[in-house]
Amino acid sequence: MDTLSNTKNFQIDKWNKGAKGYNKWHDFLEDEFSKVSIRITELIRKSSNPILDIATGYGEPAITIAKLLPCSKVFAIDKSPQMLTIAKEKSKIYELNNIEFIEADITETHLHKNCYGSIVSRWGIMLFPNLDFILKKVYKSLVKGGKFVAVVWGQKEKVPLLNIPQTVLGSYDLERFGVKTCCESNGPFSLSNIDKLKEQFSKIGFINLYVEKIILTIKINSLEQYIEGVKELDINPLLSNIDYNTKESIIKNLKEKVSKYKDNKTGLITLENEAILISSIK
Repeated sequence: MDTLSNTKNFQIDKWNKGAKGYNKWHDFLEDEFSKVSIRITELIRKSSNPILDIATGYGEPAITIAKLLPCSKVFAIDKSPQMLTIAKEKSKIYELNNIEFIEADITETHLHKNCYGSIVSRWGIMLFPNLDFILKKVYKSLVKGGKFVAVVWGQKEKVPLLNIPQTVLGSYDLERFGVKTCCESNGPFSLSNIDKLKEQFSKIGFINLYVEKIILTIKINSLEQYIEGVKELDINPLLSNIDYNTKESIIKNLKEKVSKYKDNKTGLITLENEAILISSIK
């Protein structure tokens, strides 16, 4: 099996295993992450139909767009069936009839040319092994004047929510437990350089590039709540086979790393995270 296939399989397995945790923590995360979905919607509100969300995960920003733009037709695609199950359940809560979820790998799915008024992605494009291929596909699928709006994470030092677990887990030899982290070469911070990000969009043909930074502040009540979240979102999905001592060592190191963000009087942990939004036009 080639490297590309390994990466795709690794990602699907990771998201499927993590879906239970994301379902549990959905509302907690969306209290802050919803700002991003709302901002994306603001930027495409005058777009023609239909709208496509690629790598929608548990349904964002597609669900927010469908709620705020009820006259729009929204298609949302993702390759993880378990994450899409969450998305469908969330859309039912709002009784949305203008959204359709599609289980497919965007890298392998045919998209009609000159079809979509807008294409969006929230924290998805940095995980694609071949970004140029995806950007070309998006470009061809947009109508002339159509928008592509994507959000990625900033530099890792500015995203402690993700950087702390990644740094701690990366300090262990996890391959001996069957964890093939090497497959995820395109990680969450791979598009954090704004100049390079704009360059990649420009060389495909996108114009009127606009970039803004969005600060997302996650407030966690205690170290215990933080560890519970990291376990269910990061450790358990990846490290089901690790021994007790290694897991306890990881947890200890996580507590040490995150303690610098803790208010010693209240115990409240405050993590400010930088997201980068890029808007472009075909």
